Amino acid sequence: MPENTLAAFRHAVALGAPYVELDVQMTRDGVLVVMHDPTLDRTTSGSGDVIAHTLEEIRQLDAGSWFDPEFPDMRVPALREVFERYGSRVRYYIETKNPEDAPGMEEQLLDLINEFGLRDPAAANWQVLIQSFSRESLLKIRGLDARLPLIQLIDKESSS
Repeated sequence: MPENTLAAFRHAVALGAPYVELDVQMTRDGVLVVMHDPTLDRTTSGSGDVIAHTLEEIRQLDAGSWFDPEFPDMRVPALREVFERYGSRVRYYIETKNPEDAPGMEEQLLDLINEFGLRDPAAANWQVLIQSFSRESLLKIRGLDARLPLIQLIDKESSS
């Protein structure tokens, strides 16, 4: 399955995966999209930084054919779309990507988690886990809601 697409999430849910793992980047117009890389080059038909494009521009891109011609109509989903589709039926393992380049990412993430009724379940039973390589991003989230489960990722090169 092409990573970070609705097809991949559908497959994970069908297999009974304990969590749907996804990465979030912010677009130029301030929308959280589900994308691992900071650039569009590897997993879409586009190029350049995610943060340099609007959601509408990114929606025009093919996000599946790079993986297999069987997935020509896959698009980069907004985080909102994933929450709309799965709501509280699944558990989420979310990584904030490049938050230092995306002011407001943490607030928007928590706003969406709250809007979809996931904040209390995240705090109570780890329905949403938030991870990042950015200590500052995690500290910001901790300051916004100290109850949320956070995971600090460590780059193996910097830890040795």
